[in-house]
Amino acid sequence: MPPIEKLLISPIFLMGILGLTIFIGWLFAVKLFTPQENFWRISNFIGLLFTCFGILGIVKDSRQIIFEREFYRKQSMIEGQYKWRLLSNLNEDYYCHEFIETEYSPSNLDLIQEDYYTTCNWIKNNKTYLAQCYYEQELIDQDSINYPILQTTDQILMNYFGDLKQCIIDYNNDIYELNEYERGQRPNTFELFYIIFSPLFLSIGLGWEFVKFIAKR
Repeated sequence: MPPIEKLLISPIFLMGILGLTIFIGWLFAVKLFTPQENFWRISNFIGLLFTCFGILGIVKDSRQIIFEREFYRKQSMIEGQYKWRLLSNLNEDYYCHEFIETEYSPSNLDLIQEDYYTTCNWIKNNKTYLAQCYYEQELIDQDSINYPILQTTDQILMNYFGDLKQCIIDYNNDIYELNEYERGQRPNTFELFYIIFSPLFLSIGLGWEFVKFIAKR
């Protein structure tokens, strides 16, 4: 952290600014001069602005902390949940086996066998891309995924692709939310300077409140 940033968030420095504001305000507005009512109206308004800017900046800084906390929480959830929902379903060995025809086999066994081979090849062709998206925590381009057209209504395969489609939708929603948290914890240059200087604004504003209190006495 640069020295100027360390200084601006130092409690000792901020208390010093508070004390300096009180002293200067007391010296010029109470001890040496007797300002008119118009001066107090303008200065009180400016003091309130400093206080408001300081409070809003500190609140914004707190939101950055919340975004950071939620980012790591969501990231951990994605890594854990989709490791078994997505990656564990990209094992083509479950579908590359060959059926043995028996007297109890369905009449469309050949078509079922073709569907399983199609599913096996589909997994081989797509698992690298899907796994890469998971490990790099990127959105999955659903338009680039061409699901196979099955010739049968085998319930296992239908459930597999149905669950996989829903898994990808849920994954993209979570990644989108993760990206929102990531953007939220990365303020632009203006926001960053505002957050850094907000404690200084608050110290000046509170210092002027003490000056008002002393002047009323």
